[in-house]
Order: sequence, then C-alpha cells, then structure tokens
Amino acid sequence: MSRLEGVDRNPSKPEPVWGKFKCLRGPPDPGSAITMASGRTPLPFLALGVLAFLLAVWAGLLRVGWPWPSPAAGLPAAHAVLMVSGFLGSLISLERAVGLRASWGYVAPVASVLGSFALLVPPVQFLAPVLLVFASGVGVALLVALLFVHRTPAVALMCAGMASWLVGNLVWAARFPALLAGDALLWWIGFPVLLIAGERVELARFRPTAISAGAALYGLAALFIVASVVGLVRPLPANHLAGAALAGPKHPLVRAARERLKRWRSRWGRARGEKL
Repeated sequence: MSRLEGVDRNPSKPEPVWGKFKCLRGPPDPGSAITMASGRTPLPFLALGVLAFLLAVWAGLLRVGWPWPSPAAGLPAAHAVLMVSGFLGSLISLERAVGLRASWGYVAPVASVLGSFALLVPPVQFLAPVLLVFASGVGVALLVALLFVHRTPAVALMCAGMASWLVGNLVWAARFPALLAGDALLWWIGFPVLLIAGERVELARFRPTAISAGAALYGLAALFIVASVVGLVRPLPANHLAGAALAGPKHPLVRAARERLKRWRSRWGRARGEKL
C-alpha cells in the first residue's frame, strides 16, 4: 500500500507524509504555483525578492558603467549574490515551501533576502555568508522532502539544482569578505539551470519520449556538474565543459514540454472563447 493511501484529504488537518515534517499536507506538487494553502499569496516574501532583483539590476548597471549613484559602497560587487540568492534563491525556495505546504520552509526565503541585504550594511556584513549558506541548506532540505514523496529523476534533478546553490554559497563563503562570485559562478549558474530542466522534464512526463532523449538530458546535467567541480581548480577548461553542457536547449524533452504548454494555452483560449 502506498504511504499516501487512506490519508484524510481534509485540508484543515495536516497529513504527515515524511518523517517529522507534520506540516506537509497531502502529496506535494512539484510544479505548484506560488499560492498558499489558504488561497493567499505571500506578498511580503515576493516584495523582498523583487526588491533584491531591483538592487541586482542597479548593481549590474553600475558595473557596466552607468553613472548612477550607489546606495552602498559594495553594491556593484554584490550583483551576483543579489541576483542569485536575493532574487532567484528567495523566490524558488518560497515556491518549494508553498508547494510542500511546509511552514518551516519559509525560513529559506527570509534568510536568503536578509543575507543578501546584509552585504550592503558594513556593520552586519559578516552575517551574509552565514545566512545565505543556511538559506540554501533549508532549500536543499525542501527538495529532499519532495524527493521522498516523488521519487522521480525529474525531482532528483531539481534537488541537484538546489544543491548547486548550496555548494556555490559555500565556495563563495570560503572567499569572504570578497564579494565577487569567483569560483562559485558555475555552481550558481547550475542552480536555476538544473531546477528549470527538472521542472521541464516534470511537465513532459505525460508525453512519450525516447529513452535516449532522457539519457542525453541527464548526461548533459552530469557534464555541467563535472564542469562546476573542475572550475574549482581549472576555470578555463571548466567554462568550455559548461558551455558544451548548455549547448543543448533544443533537447527533445524541452521541445515536448513546450508543445504541451502550447496545447494548454490553446485549450485555455478555446475555453475562454466559448465563455465569451
């Protein structure tokens, strides 16, 4: 019998499905939207993520030479941290926490945003690496919890993406107080790339695909991870390997996911036309 069979589906009662995480309700959805179980949207978390994104864009424009004032001396150097951890890390971990209905998971976006903002305040700058490593660690725990419920290669690939964020933060923290990405760059790139690849595989799970296509996708993901490891000692060859791994965006599984999304859009358009 499945561990989820016979579980009460009443949303008012928590449904423990993994270990001590009593806050998980029902089978988590790997591709859930950012809406809370009660139907509310976590606007404060989203607002903090958007603020981090705006600061990251500001820092990027300063780095390319725009003559804008800088609200903090370390803002240009903190561009990568603000974009990866402050924006992507906070929103992706928020989505995972909402999808799992795990209240403890909301610690990750809060710690990620606070750690990113701490870089811009010299008196508390030393807290940034601690908060960011902690946030990514909670993010990995969220994906591991999801993997225990949905034991699929797609979720494992998403878990590898979140782990890439954690490793990147650890590499960056080892170089602190230097704010530039350095050797952590490939790990941080792998964070959204592997997560999005896993989500696209999840979207394409109902469409028949060749076994060779799946093997190629996971092979490219493994190649990118190897490149990230090599980048710790040999950056130039690692960049070439990573570029080769990222050169397959037209993979059959990705195309299948895009076709499925097109069908959903066409069905939604037809349904809307019928109502009108």
